[in-house]
Amino acid sequence: MSRLFGEVRQNGYVVDDLDEAVRHWTGVLGIGPFFRIDTVPLDYFRYRGEPTDVRIAIALGFSGGVQFELIQQLNDAPSPYRDFVVEYGYGLHHVSSWSESYDRDRETIGAAGISVIAEGKITDGPRFTYFDTATAISGTMMEMADFTPALSERSARMRKVCAEWDGSDPMRPNSAL
Repeated sequence: MSRLFGEVRQNGYVVDDLDEAVRHWTGVLGIGPFFRIDTVPLDYFRYRGEPTDVRIAIALGFSGGVQFELIQQLNDAPSPYRDFVVEYGYGLHHVSSWSESYDRDRETIGAAGISVIAEGKITDGPRFTYFDTATAISGTMMEMADFTPALSERSARMRKVCAEWDGSDPMRPNSAL
């Protein structure tokens, strides 16, 4: 557990092809099922302090208490995902904690000298912040998401489905939760 970020809850991977990535994670690694969002609805997204119209598709699944997020950028807008691929290739983009005291924890992290590189809010979902830790850990950033009651409930449902998964129906629509 990180003294600044708390418990690691998610590993986020930038992938070239979401369908292919899910086939690998479910078929080869046996992790799944994954719940897909074809275009993540964002209220806002800022990268390096500037608004950007990034469009991403994601798939989410659990293995035990860790969520895996597979991210495919759908356009060429400035983003931490695009720049990660240019600099490092596809792979582990971020490690995330989920904070029940988001504003306070974000301020504490900033006071420790770690700057914000990107931030956004999912429509009807949590706020999230990526912190500029990439150079210190070979491209992988730290992220923190606002662990709202709705996110907690949704994550618990997803974790239960994944724990009981029999290998069938490896990619499901997010609405299936």
